[in-house]
Amino acid sequence: MKRIRVALKERSYDVCIGKNILPLLGKEIRRIGLSGKALIVTSPKIAGWYLGRVSKALRSEGFEVFSFSKLPSDEFAKSQKNLFGIYRHLLKNGFDRSSFLIALGGGVVGDVAGFAASTFMRGIPWIGVPTTLLAQVDSSIGGKTAIDLPDGKNLIGTFHQPRLVFSDVETLKTLPDREIKHALAEIIKYGMIWDENFFRLLEKNILRMKRKDLKILLSAVSRCAEIKARVVGGDERETKGLRAVLNYGHTFGHAFEAASRGWSMPHGEAVALGMMAAGRLACELGVFPWRDYERQRTLIQKAALPVRLPRSVKLSRVLESIRYDKKKIKGVLRFVLPVKIGKVKVVSAISAEKVRKTIEQLQEINAGSCACHG
Repeated sequence: MKRIRVALKERSYDVCIGKNILPLLGKEIRRIGLSGKALIVTSPKIAGWYLGRVSKALRSEGFEVFSFSKLPSDEFAKSQKNLFGIYRHLLKNGFDRSSFLIALGGGVVGDVAGFAASTFMRGIPWIGVPTTLLAQVDSSIGGKTAIDLPDGKNLIGTFHQPRLVFSDVETLKTLPDREIKHALAEIIKYGMIWDENFFRLLEKNILRMKRKDLKILLSAVSRCAEIKARVVGGDERETKGLRAVLNYGHTFGHAFEAASRGWSMPHGEAVALGMMAAGRLACELGVFPWRDYERQRTLIQKAALPVRLPRSVKLSRVLESIRYDKKKIKGVLRFVLPVKIGKVKVVSAISAEKVRKTIEQLQEINAGSCACHG
């Protein structure tokens, strides 16, 4: 089992990554000093696969275990209704500030369960047990918790670091192929923002990842976790500018999700399209070489992710959603744009017309040919 430390002084914690490690979860929770009641928050499908194993691992160490397994497995989990359902379950079963919560599932489960933990009785500990590739490489690390509003994603949220993240890549075996594919967008993001060597590894091995080769997936999860731990350790609350790099592809991507019918666009596809939009905008501004844009486009396509924005996503709704983006400062939008593969920067004061043109061009791209020019 590999341990990666997220160094945040008194809020530091380990990200544990390995194969067949779920039986060790109770011992790890004891090791970090937690006691009392545990509430496992999950979705029905994940509960069917892993709730029994996780409960057994905790009970073997003497924990009193409860479960709340009513969450949808999609973005609709992050609603006020579901949040208050968790609160009521905690109160009904006598939870207090000596208790803790476990988020068992994907990113949406982690977001709402973490938010519940951060606000119940002004904050109780929580543990992340991500069972999807997307959550293992990204959302489970860093302490961002949130629920959604109809106006946009993650507009109500907190920073509340977990006490432990426990990633067992064996859980990826039960993940549908489409979920693996969608997570590859976030993995590509890490190569784009931080590590060109990792990007090259992806160019060579992306097909093995799609086939759920656990050896290469374990390597990718570990590298992504190392990068995110370093970024979060240097800028926990996005006050120094470093953590903003993790938003590469997300300003556009979240807007695409919000503008899709009923939030129907999967997050991974939205991030892939968001990276395409950010890359194109950077090329048009002259800060990113077209040849690197083409490498990014080729890898995204190789992962079977989209490079063209569907025309069913209305431009007006995308622009409206971008206006509500929580990363703007004093009303000025900020975009994370690539400078080269392995390096990005935050750029402000980009005209609305350039943003509009970028989105229009993304809807016009012929996915079978190079979109580059100039």
